[in-house]
Amino acid sequence: MKNNKKVIRCFIITAVFIFTASPVFSNDSLKSDNCFKLKEFGVFSGWGEGKLIAQDHLQVIPLFLQFGFDMKPILSKIKIKLKGDVNFVLEPLLNTVISPNNNVELGCNFMVKYSFPLINKLHLYLEAGPGLLYGTQHINKQSTQFNFSEQAGAGLKFYFSANKAINFGYRFRHFSNAGIKEPNHGVNTDLFLCGLTISY
Repeated sequence: MKNNKKVIRCFIITAVFIFTASPVFSNDSLKSDNCFKLKEFGVFSGWGEGKLIAQDHLQVIPLFLQFGFDMKPILSKIKIKLKGDVNFVLEPLLNTVISPNNNVELGCNFMVKYSFPLINKLHLYLEAGPGLLYGTQHINKQSTQFNFSEQAGAGLKFYFSANKAINFGYRFRHFSNAGIKEPNHGVNTDLFLCGLTISY
């Protein structure tokens, strides 16, 4: 029965992601002047750690993809002009949990990422947004394994070619179940990330 519940929860998360992403990826919307165009694609990993109650620290090896869609056409229509790039980011993730036990985290983040040049090949980026997260790790301070996340971070991008960059960044992540069930103390995680991005 427990395994069936896990499968159902994973299915719900996947369905939400597909429903949210389908208008962006559809061929009709890609032809529209009002749509987001794919501006950046990235692959990220690194290390994350968070404190738990009466358990060893939560330790994760993150792995996620970033699909960045250009928001500038929309911002220009409301007279907002910014130096650099502003992307709406879809970020499907599959993180490996190595402590307290071997488990996984599955979900998707929905963020805004703003990057701008500091010097010729070095850019600073800021990112923030909510997400959906399902973890197979049972956590004492959380009554549910399906949670909502919020994260914010910053980092540096170094362009080693015209459209390819290596990224180093930090992200603070909080997740909880938004009061669906008690206890709901939430878990804070520090993530240290590196990755490769390709701009279009």
